[in-house]
Amino acid sequence: MGIGDTLRQARIERGLSLEEIAEKTKIRSRYLEAIEAENFGVLPGRVYVKGFLRNYAKFLEVSPEPLVALYEERYPEEQPAGTQTPPGKEKEIHSRGRPLAYVFLAAVLGLIIFGVYVWRAGALFPQSPENAPVPGNPDGREVPGQVYPSREQSPAPSAPPAPPASSVPPVTSPRGNNPSPPGVSLVLDVVQDSCWMRVVVDGETKFEGELTARQSRSFSGKERINVRLGNAGAVLVQVNGRNLGYLGGRGEVVKKEFLAASEG
Repeated sequence: MGIGDTLRQARIERGLSLEEIAEKTKIRSRYLEAIEAENFGVLPGRVYVKGFLRNYAKFLEVSPEPLVALYEERYPEEQPAGTQTPPGKEKEIHSRGRPLAYVFLAAVLGLIIFGVYVWRAGALFPQSPENAPVPGNPDGREVPGQVYPSREQSPAPSAPPAPPASSVPPVTSPRGNNPSPPGVSLVLDVVQDSCWMRVVVDGETKFEGELTARQSRSFSGKERINVRLGNAGAVLVQVNGRNLGYLGGRGEVVKKEFLAASEG
């Protein structure tokens, strides 16, 4: 027998209606009806579902823990996409990165060996200006009657003139003044009653719980923000500085996804 059938049968045996139980337990009759139909998506969240199950079962003098365990088994909590790495995937990533590391180390070692070779070749065979061959005579011997320029009095080559300041092009940044890619920001402001909410930013759950009146939370992401409100009529929503007001009525469960604004 399922969760809803067990509670419904116990209620009928005691001759009680949903309205009578709602008045005694302070649980809304539409939530009680959803529990008996096992339509748990109507309830604000898993915390509320398990709390309502315990209170409802205790009121009907039914053991609550087996029902809660059956709920956990049949309706497991959904994991956000991208939060876990599949088994063996981490080893595969490391194994792919090893060949690149070996190539990089081999290249660095080759550069070091080449630098040492060049340095030692320069130290063993220095080029002395006194031993340089005389211009016009490949074997370095002076020919009688020929005039050669003096090495001591050879004028040093003059440095090229600097270009005028106006001809030097200005240095510009390759990135220019392009603004950084926009993200998405969200502000949830509870103005009345209370509201259970879940906020998932870029695939990671940032908040799950209940806020009371005059409490607010702010969130920011790079790509997207997913929000679920258990009492949408109690929360004012602001996205990227724009006031969206209420996303639904009081007691209404609302799911919304807000994406980052496109650049440009």
